[in-house]
Amino acid sequence: MLADLFLAPDPTRVADTATVQDVLDALRACTAEDGWPAEARDVLDFVLTVWVADSTARPNDREGVAELQRLVRYALERARNRHAVPEAFRTRWQGFFDVLEARRRTLVGRDPALVLDRRHVRELLAAIGHAGSTQQAVTEAFKSQGKELTSGRLSQLLTLLEAHGLITRQRTGRENRLMLTEAGRPHVQAAQPASPSKRGFANKLVA
Repeated sequence: MLADLFLAPDPTRVADTATVQDVLDALRACTAEDGWPAEARDVLDFVLTVWVADSTARPNDREGVAELQRLVRYALERARNRHAVPEAFRTRWQGFFDVLEARRRTLVGRDPALVLDRRHVRELLAAIGHAGSTQQAVTEAFKSQGKELTSGRLSQLLTLLEAHGLITRQRTGRENRLMLTEAGRPHVQAAQPASPSKRGFANKLVA
């Protein structure tokens, strides 16, 4: 008999309160004779849809992606009642697995150490700061101190920082809102006493 988790009347509540391990345990409890009534199938499909979307949106959650991959793979390949899953759902769940695999490969390739010592990178991280900034504000901060950073070079550096999980960019109107990720925050250098000639630039960066 299918676990009560799959027969819950509100799949939203399951997605909000259950864990990946809860769903995996429920799948493991299924027997080969357990079918997939539409209600139960829809609960699992909804939960997977929400969790996969949430996991792929997080900037640096390699463990969460791997955990979800194990769940989807079990549903497709190891659950005793997997033969009862309709082909349309199997195709969609395979798509979920492929999305997670692409995300996993992206996260594995991230290594902030490869970019932190490049010119302007630490200054950019400080400029973005914990409160966030905009691409235009960063450009103006550098210009005001006579530091040349073209829009093309800035865009390249921001793409690099985003690819290595140090920042996120979010389009707000005509601006790109820049935010440090959890992985990026520790690399912002603590404020150091600055000489009068440098203090103005330092203040501008952290403003």
